[in-house]
Amino acid sequence: MDLLQHTSITITEYRNILKAIKDRFEIDFNEYTLVFLKRRIESFMYAYRYASAESLINHIARDDDFIHTFLREILVESTEMFRDPSFWRYLRDFVIPRLVSENKSVRIVLPHCVSGDELYSLCILLAENNWTHFTEIFAATADPHFENNIRKGVFAIHKYEVSAENYLRYHGKFDFSKYCQIRNDVAIRDNSLVQQVNFIKYNGQFSFLPENIHLIIYRNQLIYFTQTLHDRVLKTFYEKLSRNGCLAIGVREQLGIISQQLYRVVNESERIYVKN
Repeated sequence: MDLLQHTSITITEYRNILKAIKDRFEIDFNEYTLVFLKRRIESFMYAYRYASAESLINHIARDDDFIHTFLREILVESTEMFRDPSFWRYLRDFVIPRLVSENKSVRIVLPHCVSGDELYSLCILLAENNWTHFTEIFAATADPHFENNIRKGVFAIHKYEVSAENYLRYHGKFDFSKYCQIRNDVAIRDNSLVQQVNFIKYNGQFSFLPENIHLIIYRNQLIYFTQTLHDRVLKTFYEKLSRNGCLAIGVREQLGIISQQLYRVVNESERIYVKN
């Protein structure tokens, strides 16, 4: 029997691992929810055959490239293109038309991109409605590997069929194959869609965000944060949003008592809000 299959870490070991990562790479995971992150670390240890927390910590101390592998595994983006088609329809039919009509240029920010699925969905939406030249897009990635794959158009082949179905339900103007094709068992997206995107470096404090943002899309991420970090992130978004700027946080999220004072509802079912 493979003993690594049953490897687990104590709370003390978990905290020591986070401290080692913070000390070595200046990345702080302490305000992610314990249940989520501890489980991800244990899965990482099993996948990469670390027999103990000590062996993982020793590797962190001596390997400059460790963090790139770690981030790729821990920050896996569980989504696909045009996930929740009704959300994208609402952006297309109501949110973005208002923003375009009220502003000379609309600044849209995705503060956390791993796979690029939502970024490509947004870029397709803008292109099909001739809004590309009226918008400025910023996409934040935590690791150069993520940005490189997004720029190349790399797409997980197992997501192709569900993404094509999502696009159909979104009521896009063309066939999904216009934007993504399978060649030799590899899925590749039309990377010309993201040529005008401004890629920026993600950090946990969100200090990288530009000012005067008209729309922030940060869906299904806050559920992994402690309430303290959850509230702090939403307050930071509030400060970065322009007057009447919009925030989309995803159907699995809630604002929280403190944040409810900062935002008012635009569409409750799609969790879209506007700055008070």
